[in-house]
Amino acid sequence: MPRLDETRPFLPINIALLTVSDTRDAAQDRSGNTLADLAASAGHRIAARRIVRDEQDQIVAQLREWIADPDIDVVISTGGTGVTGPIVAGDDASSCVDNNNGSGTPGNKVQMWACDGNTAAQNWTVNSNGTLTIDGGCMDITGAKYTDGTLVEWWTCNGGANQQWEAEGSGELVNPTSGMCLDDPASNTTEGTQLIIYSCNGGTNQQWHLP
Repeated sequence: MPRLDETRPFLPINIALLTVSDTRDAAQDRSGNTLADLAASAGHRIAARRIVRDEQDQIVAQLREWIADPDIDVVISTGGTGVTGPIVAGDDASSCVDNNNGSGTPGNKVQMWACDGNTAAQNWTVNSNGTLTIDGGCMDITGAKYTDGTLVEWWTCNGGANQQWEAEGSGELVNPTSGMCLDDPASNTTEGTQLIIYSCNGGTNQQWHLP
């Protein structure tokens, strides 16, 4: 592995620091303060610093502003819960993944339903820890049973491997432990159809468009 060339002169960089939070202000931004202190102690400069709400349009607008700024070399972000919005079916663009009635009851079914304008029951958050969350809970493989046809449900987030999902370039949502895909059974887009896991097969009923 190449080593750092310590004979080259140190060049400080200009850093823009973005904190994503709906609740913190400058006085409460401990993670932002830590990053600013670390950057300064390493000899770099904090050229800009902002706190924005956890809203996609606000985050994108701030990032675009800094990307276009020739005086900003690097952007560092902290906070936020992930990108939020509907998960649209690959086999029917008018159907979305839905938490039945927006219920927070463990075992509530995760189902197909007509996309209805990003209401709470379809407003999924794609988190950096591999979970898909909504209404305070996680998309869950029932009983951690990794066999074709196992139902997918809403459950309290618990860190289980049956609540982990990875988005593939082909549009599949794969559970890493089982290697199985989130599946609309038999491409049945009828409202109320509960989703399952199934062996990945490349079908459009296993393709999803994330927010």
